[in-house]
Amino acid sequence: MSCATTAPIATTEVEKVETPEEFSSHIVIVDFDVIKSKNNKYEISYKKVQSIPGKLKESVIIYPPRELGKLVVHLLDDKDEIIEELVIKKPYLQIIEEYDRGGNTELKNDDVRKNQFSVRFNENNKVKAIKIFKIGTGNTVPIFHEAINF
Repeated sequence: MSCATTAPIATTEVEKVETPEEFSSHIVIVDFDVIKSKNNKYEISYKKVQSIPGKLKESVIIYPPRELGKLVVHLLDDKDEIIEELVIKKPYLQIIEEYDRGGNTELKNDDVRKNQFSVRFNENNKVKAIKIFKIGTGNTVPIFHEAINF
């Protein structure tokens, strides 16, 4: 036995609403090694670039700590015009932990000759290169300039 109705069924059409594509922001992380030679020349080598989901309130340089300026980073577009400028402060200051026999920790600052740092900024398709300068007496000296792909 089956049950059926002869009354017309009311159908409601659902209005199609366009949903915006999900905005996915990313943070670009560029890692560097920096070496200071005995004659105070700087060597900076690029390690890697990675992009992770997220958004920064402002671009930052992770490690070293912020104190007196020593290096400047320019994020450049395809015409080598500055999109953003960041200052690296104390690029060779590293905190070293020492433990005595009693297990107590003592922090010491050590002016090391080799260090690493990372530049973090919100992904921007206009950023095509990174240029790094050493702040000298009354001038800046370029010490790194390389295109980046992310």
